Amino acid sequence: MKKYIFMSIKNLLMILFLFIFLPFSSVFAFTWTEDEVKQISPNEKITVVSTAKKGIETFAVLKDKNGNTFNVINVEPLEKDSVKNILKLKEAFFNWSNLKIDKIKFMVSKKGLDVAVLPLQFAYSNVNILPHLPAAACTSATRARGGDPDPSSRSIR
Repeated sequence: MKKYIFMSIKNLLMILFLFIFLPFSSVFAFTWTEDEVKQISPNEKITVVSTAKKGIETFAVLKDKNGNTFNVINVEPLEKDSVKNILKLKEAFFNWSNLKIDKIKFMVSKKGLDVAVLPLQFAYSNVNILPHLPAAACTSATRARGGDPDPSSRSIR
């Protein structure tokens, strides 16, 4: 009898906890603090330049340890997987030797991650071919069942 009462009280407390704290889960959202970034990528250092909220969208202007500035726009609280993908893609784009980036925006939604890249210079055989290219490149990846972007869904527009 005691075991049954203990289990029911335990279940009741768990349900109460979920109903009380689940609506406030956005309070525990990823906010780009140094500790949060180090949990995902120990060698990364991100500084928050500014943040703003417009309607349901959150805008963050961030700067990495190399002085590269990038923007993150999200409607919902960021998940660690999304942040991990943003940091990987940021590193890949900024380390591309033939491409100098003017602006890069990461837009996170339920569907996945969209990336808008505005190049400053794009070199081919030491010649800047940017004047002959479209104004920007945009790539997106939708979420597969497990939450990771599905590589087959990536497209460049």
